[in-house]
Amino acid sequence: MKDIKTLENTKDVIRGEKYDRETLYYTVLFGCAALAFLAVLFRGIWVKNTGLTIYSAILFPIFTLATLLTLRLTLVSKDRLYVEDGFLVIKSFSMTRMIAISDISKVSAATDAKSNVTSVKISYGKNNTAKYKYKNFTKEEIAHLKRATSKH
Repeated sequence: MKDIKTLENTKDVIRGEKYDRETLYYTVLFGCAALAFLAVLFRGIWVKNTGLTIYSAILFPIFTLATLLTLRLTLVSKDRLYVEDGFLVIKSFSMTRMIAISDISKVSAATDAKSNVTSVKISYGKNNTAKYKYKNFTKEEIAHLKRATSKH
């Protein structure tokens, strides 16, 4: 059986970032707004105020959805690119992709000097490619990505 402490140490973070404070702020803000409109909804039902009930019944799902979307963005913004247990894990808002390191044939990265955006292209399998863009991707992180995904 594997030890939990060794599992935590197997994660080799390539693109390590802290939680984005702005998305965390909006998650809390939208969550509080959703709770407030839930309370207003119950109050509108309790006092039989149709206008207040309809108003809060419309805004409560909107703020709940906004809370869930910003929570997903907050959780994805932490450690977007890492190697774990023989897989390169790439997190994005819509999905998390896991590519086996043994399947990776080529990793290339090109940085645009004007906008400081790095395009990373990963070729794996027979004819599969994945393209990602990162802001402020340093040369050290590019070298670490190439070292971590190279076959030993």
